[in-house]
Amino acid sequence: MVRSERASGWKSAHQLLHKELADIQRGAMKSGIEGISMFGEVGAHHVNNEINYVAQGAFAFDDSRLTTTWLIEHKLAASLGGEDAARRYLNLAKLIADHRAVASSEHVLQRARDETEDTIKQSSGDVLRRWRWLYDRLYAWQQK
Repeated sequence: MVRSERASGWKSAHQLLHKELADIQRGAMKSGIEGISMFGEVGAHHVNNEINYVAQGAFAFDDSRLTTTWLIEHKLAASLGGEDAARRYLNLAKLIADHRAVASSEHVLQRARDETEDTIKQSSGDVLRRWRWLYDRLYAWQQK
């Protein structure tokens, strides 16, 4: 059994971990480990954590699923407004993890917020909620 605390508030809350989770899963399968779990004290209403939890479940013991492309096409597209929107979301969400570097470049943050805002204007329901969450996090880094 492999147990990861990567989704806890103590480690990397709000960071996207889908690529890291795929690597952990590959290693577990190679080693013959029969299970992996992720400690996640941050709720799925935090969208990046929701994506991490979806990735964890999707990647479990099926190596044909261990790609970002598979995750987007089969799991994220519907919840983020389509495949192109899901790719944009993943790229924009990376800025949350790298906020200190990005904060020094206001034009990068403004461009990210503008792109997120454009998607918000075209969204509704849970898709809208997820994109608003991202916008809120991008806006918060401007304030720091």
